[in-house]
Amino acid sequence: MKTSTLFLTAAVVSGCGLGNVGSQGVALTFHNDRDGKLKQGLNDRSPSSFGMKLIAAYLAEDVDPVTQNNVGATEMIYLNPACGDDIGHCELSPGTAFDGTTFTRFVNDYFDFNASSDAVNAAIGSQRRAIPPGTYRYTRLEFCKGNEGHAPNVRWAADGLTPREFFSGGCGVTSAPLSVPLAVATGQAIDVMLSYDLSRAVSDMGPGGQVTGMDCDGTSCLVMPTFIPSSTVQ
Repeated sequence: MKTSTLFLTAAVVSGCGLGNVGSQGVALTFHNDRDGKLKQGLNDRSPSSFGMKLIAAYLAEDVDPVTQNNVGATEMIYLNPACGDDIGHCELSPGTAFDGTTFTRFVNDYFDFNASSDAVNAAIGSQRRAIPPGTYRYTRLEFCKGNEGHAPNVRWAADGLTPREFFSGGCGVTSAPLSVPLAVATGQAIDVMLSYDLSRAVSDMGPGGQVTGMDCDGTSCLVMPTFIPSSTVQ
């Protein structure tokens, strides 16, 4: 068994093809590192709710360092059921798709990432998609394709107040490259886990109303969590 850990940085994610036969499949799960931790102090604490819209997650053979476009094979790990197996025409708001037509499928639901790991995975559902043998160096998450209508994709609340919704401005994240590419052989099963920690995602606004996070409710601000994926080949 081989395990590799990747660290995510912001990037724009393009579309990709659906998986093919060959492996036993690749499954995506989430792990909230806050599980079992006590709530932090008043200045750094966990949100009372936190949700995000997710279109897809996939493996990429390589990524162009300048354009951030996919290079080589791209194989799906997870595709939101709302997309109807059509990632190219799936978005958060109306607009023009890559082929000049309009988007026809829309992701409207939020995943409650503030719940326990078991509850998050029960809500998202584990898909195990078969992928062909190959080598992959990146894990990519797609939250939108530009979101021309600026539909909100993050919903959060602190201290039990009414949840706020906003568009985070980023449509995806890309892992740092694996130093040793993930080699997938025929018959292997791959598990990709995305870990994140919400225990200190909320902080108080600074003196004079200084914004210290991505979105603020007037008294406290949200700092977006970092998703850290690890992949295991069985």
